[in-house]
Amino acid sequence: MAPTKTTTYVLRVSPTLSKSVTVTVAGAPISRPGSTTANTPKGTLDGHPDFTGVYGSAGLPQGAQAPALKAGADKFRIVRTADDIRGRTTISQDCVPLGIPQTYITPYPWQFIQTPKLLIQVFEYPSAVRFIPLDGRPLPPDPDPAWMGTAVGRWDGDTLVIESAGYNDKTEVHGFMHTDALHVVERFKKLDNGNLQYEVTVEDPNVWVGPWAIPARTFSLRPETEWVSEFVCDAPPVDYKKLLGKD
Repeated sequence: MAPTKTTTYVLRVSPTLSKSVTVTVAGAPISRPGSTTANTPKGTLDGHPDFTGVYGSAGLPQGAQAPALKAGADKFRIVRTADDIRGRTTISQDCVPLGIPQTYITPYPWQFIQTPKLLIQVFEYPSAVRFIPLDGRPLPPDPDPAWMGTAVGRWDGDTLVIESAGYNDKTEVHGFMHTDALHVVERFKKLDNGNLQYEVTVEDPNVWVGPWAIPARTFSLRPETEWVSEFVCDAPPVDYKKLLGKD
């Protein structure tokens, strides 16, 4: 194959004997089909990291110490015992979205589909989808409450920042229920091995006295998986107690 840019080739016979030749190609590099620019680095899209792929969820965060509850907000704390759960929590319900960031504790994979102006996030369980504009728009001032909220994305260098709000009050955040005032900021950074470092901060002025920065976790790239599977809610229910190591 002919080189598309000026290239030096080296033939090395031994540590002390080698011969080099330079093939000079005039003009700008040739843009190949599927690339956005001729000199865009591999693994990027429109000059930003390309997060397209399937990832494994990260499980429960370790050492996630919540801020103090506001006065009168103890009712939002979920108390789990051997025989009972106090508080409303989606962890024991079937086929309802878990919200952000709770959805990442499940054993099911999820997928990013990235274009220059729109990021689509597809969660295998329970076939939940987020549409995340990357065109710089702000969050709408009063989004309608939804299970997975309303999200917008932006770039901070090579870090993808997703800001979301407009959640209903039916999902959990690591041991606490919340109100429709929940506000979430996620930060995704692509590591050299293709995995994603994930940091998230949540705040709800009706629940905690301040923002809750949850310890960073890593989502493992699943290169053997092209896309997530179909999840059918009429299938037999999953026993989450067994998946979470509880009898």
